[in-house]
Amino acid sequence: MIRTLYTIAKLNSTIVLTGHGKATTVTSVTRYADLFSSIWKQVKVDHENDKKTNKTLLTIKAKLEPKYNPLYKIFTSEIE
Repeated sequence: MIRTLYTIAKLNSTIVLTGHGKATTVTSVTRYADLFSSIWKQVKVDHENDKKTNKTLLTIKAKLEPKYNPLYKIFTSEIE
């Protein structure tokens, strides 16, 4: 999915129709891809280090909330 989002962003379209919700922009698609990529990297590292799920969620929230919470109204509730 992450690779697909970056591929869509490379098309540099004026608008992107996601199939649900409102039309969006390449900037939004790239932001989603960056968010998902950051989450995936943290999950992978924590899994390799046998971290418990709740610790991984806390780490993701601490690292990503400052950047993404203002951009996504439900960021915190979706992470929890």
